[in-house]
Amino acid sequence: MEWVKPEGITAISVMRLARTSLADRLVVRLAVVCGSAVPKERHREMATAIRLGLQTGCRFLLHTRRNVSDETLWRGLFAIPCYCEPAIAQCMPLWTSHQQQAFRWAAAILAYSVRNAFEDLHAKYIPDELMPTLNRTVRNTIFELIVADPSLGWRLSRMPRAFLSLNAEQGHIARLPNPVG
Repeated sequence: MEWVKPEGITAISVMRLARTSLADRLVVRLAVVCGSAVPKERHREMATAIRLGLQTGCRFLLHTRRNVSDETLWRGLFAIPCYCEPAIAQCMPLWTSHQQQAFRWAAAILAYSVRNAFEDLHAKYIPDELMPTLNRTVRNTIFELIVADPSLGWRLSRMPRAFLSLNAEQGHIARLPNPVG
């Protein structure tokens, strides 16, 4: 499998981006999506949940395979629900489909972590009807950022790339969940 490898980025830089650029972008976009459902005095809670979810997801994706048991690794990669929509971006680089898939998978794992961190707010304030839009916004915002900064996407997609490469070597095809609807 050929991969388009961009320049490197450190794990510390990834965590800094998760706490700043990516978190700030998500806070703004999610305030538009569910800001009217969440009381103004709880918007700080929303920002905290976003940062916590991003940090949790990044920590998982930044582990080396040695640091994560295979069972934990595969369970983490397959924790994405089967009805999850793959992330999309306005502009996609001309990468191979498996590289796009690895970046989409990394975005889906991060979005899943953010969604889990949002559970308390969802239970209290955000109606179920808004959740598909919220989930799609989180996933696509994350994907757009890691596509716009390929070194960030490269670093965060290490485990999905390893998984896709392993499956290709064994002759299996690993697929992201199919779009719903």
